Amino acid sequence: MILGASTLFAIDGSFKRLVEYMERWSGEIRVWEIIDEGCTSLTRAKESSIKELARSFDLKLSLHAPFLDVNIASLSAYMRRASIK
Repeated sequence: MILGASTLFAIDGSFKRLVEYMERWSGEIRVWEIIDEGCTSLTRAKESSIKELARSFDLKLSLHAPFLDVNIASLSAYMRRASIK
């Protein structure tokens, strides 16, 4: 069985700490879902860092788009349209 984890636990922490955590657990956790929110919100530099980490430890990655401020089911037509943009 291949074990995977989400970076959702780290969205309110530091990116550096997340990378350290991923390195420490790379032997057990082989698949990481990168949440594009909070400290894990991707910039080019963070993207490069995560990709290098994945190459170094032979990890698989998946990316979850931002979702915390998105509500396409809102009762407000204005908020639905804004969420879809």
